[in-house]
Amino acid sequence: MHIYPNTPAKIMNTNSKIQIITTRPGEDNFQYFLDTPSNIHPYYRFQVEEKNQVNEEFLYTCIVVLKGQIPVGRVAIYKNPALYFEGKPCIGIGNYECINDHEISQALLNTACEHIKTLGNFYVIGPFNGSIWDDYRFSEYHKNLGFFREPFHPVYYNQQFIDFGFQPISRYASRINHNLNYLGGTSEPDSRWTEKGISFRTFDMEHFEEELDKMYPFCMEAFSENFLSTPISKAGFLNIYLPAAGCIDGKYVILAENQSGELVGMIFGVLDFLNTDEKRLIIRTLGRKKDHYLKGLGGELARQLYAKAREDDFDAIIHAFMDFGQDQRQDGPTMIGEPYQSYVLYGRSID
Repeated sequence: MHIYPNTPAKIMNTNSKIQIITTRPGEDNFQYFLDTPSNIHPYYRFQVEEKNQVNEEFLYTCIVVLKGQIPVGRVAIYKNPALYFEGKPCIGIGNYECINDHEISQALLNTACEHIKTLGNFYVIGPFNGSIWDDYRFSEYHKNLGFFREPFHPVYYNQQFIDFGFQPISRYASRINHNLNYLGGTSEPDSRWTEKGISFRTFDMEHFEEELDKMYPFCMEAFSENFLSTPISKAGFLNIYLPAAGCIDGKYVILAENQSGELVGMIFGVLDFLNTDEKRLIIRTLGRKKDHYLKGLGGELARQLYAKAREDDFDAIIHAFMDFGQDQRQDGPTMIGEPYQSYVLYGRSID
């Protein structure tokens, strides 16, 4: 058990029941922020480290609600200058955790919005931890077992945001496919791609950081048109992926390169370590550069990964976090299988 400071610094609001404080990484009272997840939800013992990842590149401040010196709610405010929604500059509020208490959740969100008002006329989106490369969205239901690296959020978080005036601005879905023969063929590349000078290889785990160095500019370009996409620094990109090295099997990360050795396409699969009943592979990222001659490359990468999954006796593939809130193709190579989980991202004006 942590020993907290006797007098929390930067008290923003207080009444007979609660205190609301601000804090940042490196400050003594930041421990309140770090302890909030495990303090309010025992399930989080599996995800505390992931939930406590803070994007310091865009972090403005962190807010914590204390009840009897015990943290019972928190949120971080992220000011990403490149973040816009429908032409409006945005502020993200993320790392949200709160007990199931209407008064506390509304006080927490109100304090965050009062802070944001001092910064200017911003539209607020959440939960959003600074960029689409960080965690964002709330789960809508928990009908199925969570998969590896899928953030867990109590369903009542949605109602807390709605009660404060937030409305859905985008929806996402994860789907599961048990028909691994859906995309036929072997894991060998289709000849039409080799004739175009495209080669395929797996991720080199022995040169992990060098591979990330190559992935960074590709990702910043290939996903630049995605909803709410903004550039992040290379340091921020590495901070997200370097800690995941022990969880990645390079065999299931397939890279496509042109004749110059430039990365032009990628599919990123990870094992579902949480499921002991089935052998599952999770597709986390699939993308290509926008050049017209590469049209169809995403389907080829998916086909190769499906073939590897069949060869290695997987039972199912999960297509994770697909965007259903914008004008995305609904018939692409990842829009298959049965619904597994759905997620919502919220927004509101604070005029």
